[in-house]
Amino acid sequence: MADQLARDCGVDPSALKNTVTDDHLTEIKEFIPWKKVGPRLKGISDGDIDDIDRDGFDQPDKRRRLVNLWAQTNGSQATYYALVEALLKAHMRADAEKVCNLLKGQDGATPGSGATGGSSGGSSGATGGRLGDMPKLGELEDLGSKHIDVLAEIGTDYEKFGIKILEDENGARVDVIKEDQGTASKIKRQIAKEWLKGDGKQPVTWGTLVDVLESIKLRELTKKIREALQ
Repeated sequence: MADQLARDCGVDPSALKNTVTDDHLTEIKEFIPWKKVGPRLKGISDGDIDDIDRDGFDQPDKRRRLVNLWAQTNGSQATYYALVEALLKAHMRADAEKVCNLLKGQDGATPGSGATGGSSGGSSGATGGRLGDMPKLGELEDLGSKHIDVLAEIGTDYEKFGIKILEDENGARVDVIKEDQGTASKIKRQIAKEWLKGDGKQPVTWGTLVDVLESIKLRELTKKIREALQ
């Protein structure tokens, strides 16, 4: 099954039999920082994409395999195919399948989309809206009755703000925002405030989020959301 998944992703199954070593653990800190492995991977997007929900147990294992694959290509930048190989080699089939599905769905897919495959210790979080039926900017859609519930229903996990904000047609997560907790809390408060202006009757939409980001001068984040919605 792993060999077939590898073939589906365009990966040579024989590559999975290569020996994994610990020799390059320090190199990944310099060349492929695991905390930002998504943005550094090439082949899908230049955006800020974090493709694996990592926990402390899985992180070293995945890192070893990814950096080993990087070393095998004489230090060339990692690709999503290398990530599939690394995950399969680490027996993390569920994560590999999610990245593979993203790769197979790229023809005609929305630029900037990515997968956040939950690892064995991770959580998938709230469900975001799908790009295919996403309301246009400024278009209102009834999403709930309480402002905090509404925030959850649009797919926003403010503990990890931006990781679970959109989904593509395959259910893959799109990471359009990457902020620290202080900024996330500021955005959360402002969105709730905007919602309450209409006595809780105006639903929170992607258009509302864009308006809020613009109002607090986060134009780069606004741009990323606009691009993801197009």
